[in-house]
Amino acid sequence: MRPILPLALLPVMLVAAEPSKPCAIRGRVLDSHRKPVAGARVRIDGAASKQATTGADGRFQVADLGAGTYRIAAEAQGIGTATQQVLLSQGHPEVEVSLQVAPQGMEVTVTATRGEATIATIPAALTVMESEQIVREAAASKSVADLLGKSIPGLGFSSQNFSLVGQSLRGRDLSVLIDGVPQSTTRNVSRDLMTVDVSALERVEVLRGPTALYGDGATGGVVNLITKGPEQEGLVLTSGLSANVSLAHPDGSLGSKVTQGISWRKGAWFALGSASLEKTAGFFDAEGDHIAPNPNQQGGLADMRSTQVFAKVGWEPDADQRLQLSGSRFEAEQHTDFISDPAVNKLAYQTKSRTVGGFSSSVPEGALNTLANLDYSHRALLGGTLHAQAYYRDYTTVFIPFDRRGSKGGGQQVSQSFILSDKAGGRLDYQRALVGEDTLVLLAGFDYAREKTSQPVNIMDRAIYDQSGGRTFTITGTRSWTPPMLQKSTGLFAQLEWRATDRLTLRGGLRSEAISLDVRDFTTLDNAYDKTGNPVASPAVTAGGKLAYDTTLKNLGVVFMTTPQTQVFLNYSEGFSLADVGRVLRAAPAGFTVAQMNPGAQTVKSLEAGWRGYWERVQASVSVFGNRSDLGTTFDKDLNLVRSPERIYGMEATVDGRIGRAWKAGGTLSWYEGQNEPKQDGNWAYLSAERIQPLKATAFLEHETAGRWTNRVQVLHSGSRDRFNNALGYGLGRASTFTTLDFDSRRPLGPGTVFLSVQNLLNRLYYPYASMLYANTTRNSSRSAASGAVLSIGYQVRY
Repeated sequence: MRPILPLALLPVMLVAAEPSKPCAIRGRVLDSHRKPVAGARVRIDGAASKQATTGADGRFQVADLGAGTYRIAAEAQGIGTATQQVLLSQGHPEVEVSLQVAPQGMEVTVTATRGEATIATIPAALTVMESEQIVREAAASKSVADLLGKSIPGLGFSSQNFSLVGQSLRGRDLSVLIDGVPQSTTRNVSRDLMTVDVSALERVEVLRGPTALYGDGATGGVVNLITKGPEQEGLVLTSGLSANVSLAHPDGSLGSKVTQGISWRKGAWFALGSASLEKTAGFFDAEGDHIAPNPNQQGGLADMRSTQVFAKVGWEPDADQRLQLSGSRFEAEQHTDFISDPAVNKLAYQTKSRTVGGFSSSVPEGALNTLANLDYSHRALLGGTLHAQAYYRDYTTVFIPFDRRGSKGGGQQVSQSFILSDKAGGRLDYQRALVGEDTLVLLAGFDYAREKTSQPVNIMDRAIYDQSGGRTFTITGTRSWTPPMLQKSTGLFAQLEWRATDRLTLRGGLRSEAISLDVRDFTTLDNAYDKTGNPVASPAVTAGGKLAYDTTLKNLGVVFMTTPQTQVFLNYSEGFSLADVGRVLRAAPAGFTVAQMNPGAQTVKSLEAGWRGYWERVQASVSVFGNRSDLGTTFDKDLNLVRSPERIYGMEATVDGRIGRAWKAGGTLSWYEGQNEPKQDGNWAYLSAERIQPLKATAFLEHETAGRWTNRVQVLHSGSRDRFNNALGYGLGRASTFTTLDFDSRRPLGPGTVFLSVQNLLNRLYYPYASMLYANTTRNSSRSAASGAVLSIGYQVRY
């Protein structure tokens, strides 16, 4: 992905005039010291396309424009391009563009340091996706997880379902944030990216590699989903309508999406909001066969109705302060008559799954995520920057009913589990220069979070289930499965940045974390039912208790600017995650007590070295890394948690460039491998396929005409991995090579933009990664193929 130079485009001022008069855009291109930039190229595209060059005073003017939405791009030699969209309704809008004359890579990020920092000073691998790229990638993607899997080095391809199972970041867990609010749950169910609709996003920042800056869970990195902010002065509306259909099997596959957004700003006050409604239909593979709506028993995206409402209101009394309150509600429910046919489990190993009708369940699979976030920042408080945040999250997710007879902890029942999570927390950071303006900078703060989580189950009528051939689920009652847990965490941290010279920057810090976990007395399903599945009159009660963790994490990194366009960095960092205690508790044996547990937090220690370069037409980066943990979190072939030492190592590379004025090209390459030491005897074994995806390569070629008609082709390639010598069990499956092609075309039409995209353009038959995890003959029902070619068309307009 091409890094975007931070060009600050100041707000557009619209001045009323007669509707019949032509519009004009005037502006000025300035450097970081507010001095004019002469010779900068300015291009304006919309209802008409025009160009201008700034004079000695940095000024430009483009006249004789009709009303409508325009995109302004300013570019200076060796620096980059900044863009902004403006709405011309009447009068002569005036636009002032501030162009930061500095080396490429000066884009500002907040995720990597928790304070504002430029990418060029960060000793870590970071990927930033801006709004324009998010919109384009979303057109040929099924979800946020699918979109990111195609764009982020080190992040595995998605499995086109509701879950992150099999989609790790550098072989470890990723921590997902929405505007800094954690989306994880104490009982980890790997659905953290199915909590927001892409229409609410303005920017995505991904820090690759372990970090403890945001607490536990980021052993592989952090994905921060940043929601939209206010636009220009006045009122701006945006509307979108799109539809998609399978080209391999159009009948029964038509889906649609409607979005509506609003942004208002007047003086110090602003407000914005958006709403979306999406309906998906059946998914079909390249052979035209119906894909099961729940393809891997991890949740599916077909036959789903999802809605989102998002709102934000704020106050900016001056250039240094902002107070804002935001809220969102995302809901997705799957209503389907189909299920994966269990009969294929009796056929030869690696038989493709198939779908049968007649599925009936009174509680649909899905998720409901409600967020409230209060945020305040002051950039000039006692010579530093204060940031305070308080948040609340209420989350529910429901799984498909499942036959757990014969499974450990299942109580010989057919049941449907769901997660109930209630989380509240806050953060306070303060950043201040101790020496000079930025020679030595201290960032310090603390976090607090409190979460209540439980996992009940709906118990189903087994006789009705059996008589229906595994298709009808009738609830007879509800019981606790994973007992209610209360987790409290407190973190204190301090980070120092020292700019030793103009070319050398060092960063380092500490974080102290204290976590407590309270578990109530509970009865497991295995204790509540006998071996025939009948209730026990006086079931045994497992004693609850309290677990406590505390740890101190360190990080230290250095960045050296070898030339004005290139940097090298070396970084040592630590991240940590807690064991999934709830998964252990729900299958606790007779006589077990919480006090007997010694789960221990997993601490990951990582060393990474990298290089990145930013030139006028080419940007590139390379990083190599290795990390190790004494306690792992891998599941073995029988789905038991293995707490043994682990090590993972790999490399990533990116390149993006311009070819002439109309062409762009680029790509990414990711490879990593990992082992664990199950018996701690010096013999290392390869980590399961759930953790380690094979080599991933992406490439794109894009062309843009003078009228802003862009056409883009993107290649996605996954290599093969076969480490287990035909062993049978979970996570031991062979990953087969596949290559797909996506196409996207969009151009201005009237007051908006029309787009056409095709996912899997060549209609290749392949299997997503989650479909290749199982290596046995009894789980063919989870071996679902990926979607064949899917055509999407849509129209987006601002007014």
